[in-house]
Amino acid sequence: MTLIDEVKSRSDIVDVVASYVDLDTSSRNPKARCPFHTERTPSFYVFPETGTWRCFGACATGGDVLAFVMKQEGIEFKEALHRLADRAGVNYSTQQANVQTQGAPKQTVIEANEAAAGWFSQMLLSSEGESVREYLASRGIDSDTATRRGLGFAPSGGTLTLAGHLRASHVSPEAARAARLVVQADDRSWRDFFRNRLTIEIRDRSGKVIGFGARSLDGSEPKYLNTPQTSAFDKSRVLYGIDWAGDSMRQSKRAVVVEGYMDVITAQEHGFTDVVASMGTAVTPDQLKTLSQIVSSGDEAGEVVLCLDSDAAGQEATLRALETAWQQFGSRLSGSGGSRGRNLAVKVATPVEGKDPDEAIRADSWAWRESLNNALPLIDFIMQANARRFDISSGEGKARAAEAMSPLIFAVDNDYDRDVYWERLATLLDVSTERLRSMASRSGSRPSFQAARIDQRRSGDDSVSATQLGTILGSAEVGIEEHLLVLVLERPELREFAEAVPPQHFLDTVNRELFTRWAQMPTLDEMLDALSPDVAEKAGRLRTVELPPSDHARRVEEITQCVRRLRERYMRSLLRDAETALKEEENSLEGEEREQLRNRTLDPSDQLNKVFQAGATGRV
Repeated sequence: MTLIDEVKSRSDIVDVVASYVDLDTSSRNPKARCPFHTERTPSFYVFPETGTWRCFGACATGGDVLAFVMKQEGIEFKEALHRLADRAGVNYSTQQANVQTQGAPKQTVIEANEAAAGWFSQMLLSSEGESVREYLASRGIDSDTATRRGLGFAPSGGTLTLAGHLRASHVSPEAARAARLVVQADDRSWRDFFRNRLTIEIRDRSGKVIGFGARSLDGSEPKYLNTPQTSAFDKSRVLYGIDWAGDSMRQSKRAVVVEGYMDVITAQEHGFTDVVASMGTAVTPDQLKTLSQIVSSGDEAGEVVLCLDSDAAGQEATLRALETAWQQFGSRLSGSGGSRGRNLAVKVATPVEGKDPDEAIRADSWAWRESLNNALPLIDFIMQANARRFDISSGEGKARAAEAMSPLIFAVDNDYDRDVYWERLATLLDVSTERLRSMASRSGSRPSFQAARIDQRRSGDDSVSATQLGTILGSAEVGIEEHLLVLVLERPELREFAEAVPPQHFLDTVNRELFTRWAQMPTLDEMLDALSPDVAEKAGRLRTVELPPSDHARRVEEITQCVRRLRERYMRSLLRDAETALKEEENSLEGEEREQLRNRTLDPSDQLNKVFQAGATGRV
């Protein structure tokens, strides 16, 4: 986890904003009079589920918790990051050391991890680990199982420290730091990274320890903590339990993906040997790619079943991640039949009676097995999720559901499969297929989606699409942002075509700061000198991405498309937030206040229409 990720994860946006603003927290999305301009009625809203804020009044801006502190305090990114780190109790003084040691040889990191794993295991079986063993027993895990599954205990410090054990085992301080097993404290001394936690070994496909997960034992946050990124460990690419499940997945041509460590251990212990975990986050394109390589062969499609926790099935972020997965593999997913060359079928299993996999398996393993067998194809699950998300009993709800689903259907290359999906969606919405296509056409879904992905099927076009670039960089969700950054870093002479993009159009905090600095600084060297370590590391990685050769006109076209897509996405998010606020507040407001809120909702809708019109004429 990077410093920025850790600071944001530990900074409750409602608490932070409330320390500056008199927030009305009586509603799901707290509101206040905007602190950045004078107004009589509240137009400033905080959205806890997405960790963002938005002013629908004169400011017409928004962002995440870092953006709020920067604007409120009138400070730059680095200082806002440090202030929030102090507030959250995050030690940022180790960041530079972390960046410098990240490139340590992978084998050096693995050897340090192996030494740490042995010590954690010993501590669990010692007298100091008695309470941890009792906790595991309450979860149905005895000492033999704990040893077999690589569980251990990291003491809270004192005379028993991992750092001391590593020194006695002749593991160099450089290797311990590179593996992120120790971190530097404020007094410049080095201490254990994992303290008073249940530790979980994370191994690669060959069984080598590449990192650790760790669960808090005293209620401290975060509840689960992972090894930060190293030369051996990248959370977005790793799948927990893949060393146990690899052979089984290959033989059965199926992989079941859950979210938690204990979910995997319980599944494996009950005979579900094809189960792995994405370690508490939505599955990433890189993880799907890894599973595809294991479960698929030739033209024969393997199967991946995503088993969501009950509280994740309805989350907006999870749904977006699933949509990204579909767009990533859309032209190669198993669908209704008829296409050749598919190599992956992604399905989603719904929770059993609202239980997570660990609970469900221990309560009734047969029922859980049936839930896997009854998993829905990914696009069908997304259709049903959107049907619940919007009120499809109304005409407006049908239109919004059609708008949300149409880009996913347009992403399918095979005409037969695409027609089948149109029919399924039409049936779900209770409209004719012709009516559905008309709704999708008027919404602008197809032109905007097609503009966003650089169409490689055009003759002679060897450019990299935003989604593909996202895969290269490990983050398909923000691929369009990184595509633009790669383009402008590669071609400084094209600055004029992108420098006017408002920074708030970037969803990713690091990307936003990198773009802002790029727009401010006349040279790349000056920009790099002004960046914080996290952002500088990202800039270096983006500069190493090699794009296929292309002429000046094509690069300008690609930048123009990226700029338009960023603007369109921003307008959609603005409209979504405004509609959320309107839906929640309109029943409690009267007269002038309600009319003002409705007007704020209409404005981003008008702007979004202008984006579509500009796209149709080739202008931005």
